Amino acid sequence: MTKTLNVFVDTNIIVGAWHENKHKEDECLQYLYKLKNLHKKQIFISSLTFAQLSSMFQKKLGDKELRKRLQILLSKFTILAFSPEDIEKAMRLEETDIEDNIQYIIGRKAKCTYFVTRNKRDFAKYANIFVVSPERINTIDF
Repeated sequence: MTKTLNVFVDTNIIVGAWHENKHKEDECLQYLYKLKNLHKKQIFISSLTFAQLSSMFQKKLGDKELRKRLQILLSKFTILAFSPEDIEKAMRLEETDIEDNIQYIIGRKAKCTYFVTRNKRDFAKYANIFVVSPERINTIDF
């Protein structure tokens, strides 16, 4: 019987990979892509991440390069949408960062057990997940 180990990648990992000097995040993504290809698993990001990346990098990268990178994300990740109900659930959580709450809620809807993030301190507050930093990404093995 194969166990399901769905992986959710937080926005800050991709932001780091898209900055020239953040090699750990890029290595992290490459490792996840390799696992995905070897084991035919899905790796998730949220539609919120997609919007945040578009907003952050539009001017820095320009339209053509941004679209190219977003297209790569579309090919590598399963994009999770969030609903008004997800936002309401996120606002009811006691944790103060509503954006993190939204990421957690939609990641758990997709049965993600691993959350890859630079924000380990805040994500450690959530139940039923393993929080992994880019430096420890090789601890995830499907």
